[in-house]
Amino acid sequence: MILFVCTGNICRSPMGEALLRHHLTAAGADRPVASAGTHAMDGGPATGHGIEVLADRDIDLTGHRSRHLDAEVIDDADLIVAMTRRHEAAVARLDPTARGRTFLVGEVVRLGGQVGPPAADEASGRGLHASTPPAAAT
Repeated sequence: MILFVCTGNICRSPMGEALLRHHLTAAGADRPVASAGTHAMDGGPATGHGIEVLADRDIDLTGHRSRHLDAEVIDDADLIVAMTRRHEAAVARLDPTARGRTFLVGEVVRLGGQVGPPAADEASGRGLHASTPPAAAT
């Protein structure tokens, strides 16, 4: 699972979660995505602004309900995307073993841009493409 982390889990992380889920679905990748907040109250809705911004992109955020970040959700995550260094530090306090899979959102964008999309002949058993079947041979 890919986990987005912010403070209240009502704006930034749910928007990141919804955007990534939308793009993964469009790409045919079936990869779980979630979000949580370091100071979230469980069950709160996304902000009106977040709902509006994503609605302009035909992404529905109205069903989002906030949840508090805990060690269990961190343990379930393969990749953790933190919005700030404070969020990154909060993840590390809850689970020091998560440091190697926790990145700031800007780092993920930068590193992803350096790596680029997989080559057509790459094995599909790694990373985000692990659940995407290989292309059929022609």
